[in-house]
Amino acid sequence: MDRRFPKQQFEVENFADFFQDDLTNIKVEFFDSGACNSNYLVSTSQKGKVVCRVHSRSNPQVEAYITNLVQGVIPTPTFLWTSHDSSVMSYVQGEEFQPTPKLVKEAGVLIAKMSRIKFDNKGYFLSDGSIKAFEGWESTQAGILNLLNHEMVKKILPTSLNVKLIKVIQTYE
Repeated sequence: MDRRFPKQQFEVENFADFFQDDLTNIKVEFFDSGACNSNYLVSTSQKGKVVCRVHSRSNPQVEAYITNLVQGVIPTPTFLWTSHDSSVMSYVQGEEFQPTPKLVKEAGVLIAKMSRIKFDNKGYFLSDGSIKAFEGWESTQAGILNLLNHEMVKKILPTSLNVKLIKVIQTYE
């Protein structure tokens, strides 16, 4: 797994508002998948299993808003609590995505379902669910092409896939 941000330690006091007095027999296990945030499977006697996320880059309130927006459209965990740099979600048993033709097709179906959600304008989600317009891109096409030509993206994506994506963006903008 490509980890772009260092692992953040789980500190139970950062989640005290969520757990309150439920710290009996607490068990904490780090999930080693993920490129940015640090995710922990935490089990307690009263709460059972939950996922505690220490955010390195993303905004927990925005992530919760977007997740709630797509609930019922695609399978998602439920956000149970957020703070300025941490969140707690329901635990959903699953497996790390390993691309197979069947799973790639299923992912495509889910992406198509999400594409039906429409917004009034393009931009970044803010914590309250409003959208702030993108800054610095002369167009969406130019911005995405710039991202696809970024060194890190070229390092992660296979060259053939990157070339195909560039052609799609150039064709359909």
